Amino acid sequence: MLGQHETELEAAQRARRRFPRNLATLRMELLALAALGRGREVNQHFDEIEALPPDPIRLPAPVMREIALDLAAHGDSAAARVALGRLLAWHASRPAPEQAEEALRFERAQTYYAAGHADSARVIAADLARAHPHNEQYAGLLGVLAAQRGDRAEAARFDRLLVALERPLGRGQATYWRACIAALSGERDTAVDLLARALDAGYVYQVRFLNAHVEPSFAALRQYPRFQELLRPKG
Repeated sequence: MLGQHETELEAAQRARRRFPRNLATLRMELLALAALGRGREVNQHFDEIEALPPDPIRLPAPVMREIALDLAAHGDSAAARVALGRLLAWHASRPAPEQAEEALRFERAQTYYAAGHADSARVIAADLARAHPHNEQYAGLLGVLAAQRGDRAEAARFDRLLVALERPLGRGQATYWRACIAALSGERDTAVDLLARALDAGYVYQVRFLNAHVEPSFAALRQYPRFQELLRPKG
């Protein structure tokens, strides 16, 4: 794997030399550095994310969160904490109208969750869910937070709600959140089965979805053979 990540870094650095002001190429480089355990370098480049011009595909907050989670997934918890702290500071520095945007509020809630600030995450997610009771992401995060704190009845209630929110063209989002809830509830096989269903339904790693490899809800599954096999590149 080390050689693969070194190859990824070389490709990302070539892309950055060609497109030095592109957030997508910087993201590629920082993810490769994170995979190589070079967390200090990742955090040294963090400020460059905000300095880049607007990108039509990649947005600063999701990119910063993904990079922080990738550091954690590769075992560099100290660098991940630093990155998440910097991301929360970035959120706090945004102008009030920007902070009030629905998408950025949910990003902030997910960052609080990843950083271990469950109560802060729940306040935002609950407010969003009240305004949008049929949104699977908001219900999903509330279910995840319930499972994390050991409230099995509340987690089961949100799991049932997510079943009702499953949609034919929903790309497996509700099922993905159910997998997260199951993982945090200690139900490993159920979690893997649900994640497989979500991936089959279209929850594939692309611009709008988080890579399951870095999903914090799946941290306890990363050494589980069935989970590893599911995420192993095919072909």
